[in-house]
Amino acid sequence: MPARKRPTSEGAATARQILLDGLARDAEIFDLMSELAPLPLRNNTFPGEVFLRLAADALDWCRASRANPLALEGNPGALSARTSQAG
Repeated sequence: MPARKRPTSEGAATARQILLDGLARDAEIFDLMSELAPLPLRNNTFPGEVFLRLAADALDWCRASRANPLALEGNPGALSARTSQAG
């Protein structure tokens, strides 16, 4: 993405806050999308780029890697609620 088209730091912070707030309240993805819709740079990879950086930071923080993946076993509710809803 050209530098002039990059999101502002405020826009990126807003996108991160919407995502984290949504995750905390177990929001549906479509609810999050409607909250993100007013942000600038539609038809672009923003806010996806922001979310990928946030995910990479989280994996780095917990020291996960391909050689040392994040263990989900023993983490109550990590995937069980989502997989049981999917059927």
